[in-house]
Amino acid sequence: MPFKMKWKVPNKRAKQWAEERKNKVHMKGKKEGQQLTPYEAGMRSGYLQCQTDHAETYKYIQGKQGKAKGGKK
Repeated sequence: MPFKMKWKVPNKRAKQWAEERKNKVHMKGKKEGQQLTPYEAGMRSGYLQCQTDHAETYKYIQGKQGKAKGGKK
């Protein structure tokens, strides 16, 4: 049986990774209950920072185009 990767919706993955990063422990999968290594913690922090950067860029572009909610029209 081939390995199948199940992708999550990015905001759900970010929520789970933020929780793992905060608790410093794997919450799901075969490593559940094990401490995060510094590398794994860094990967989660980087992913969360990337999500924030993309959201801010999207809001900036929408604001420039006048499509932001509650913004200038």
